[in-house]
Amino acid sequence: RASSGAAMVEAAILLPIVFLIIGGLVEFGIAFHRYSLISDTLSRTARTSSIASADFCADIADQAAAELSTALNNLNIGGLSIEPNPPAFGNIDVPASTEVAPYMNLRVVWQRPCLICYLVPGLSRLQLSNLAVLEGIDACEP
Repeated sequence: RASSGAAMVEAAILLPIVFLIIGGLVEFGIAFHRYSLISDTLSRTARTSSIASADFCADIADQAAAELSTALNNLNIGGLSIEPNPPAFGNIDVPASTEVAPYMNLRVVWQRPCLICYLVPGLSRLQLSNLAVLEGIDACEP
């Protein structure tokens, strides 16, 4: 008779922990799926920008920002922003050569709401970055 309520007490103690673990797994799965969508969109934009032809890097950066913004809006994921907008660009010294390679750095910041972020600070802000070497231009003007 003394142990008749023990199962209910044990369930009351363990069920919140089990639900928290299951909720965390579901939330992680959704976040990972969205992360891969954003990463794929960023990579696709970097690829198309790297072969774009224009006279100035600023034109390519503006075009990439517009294309990336449209693609991110089509994902319907809240909290996405391009930082900086337009993307930063410049020249990279090519090792073992006297040449420079023009580049553009595409970066997306995802400020996402999450349940577990209250337990692990810094998890709600994710940054994805992709460096695109611009092939259609000789060098970027500062």
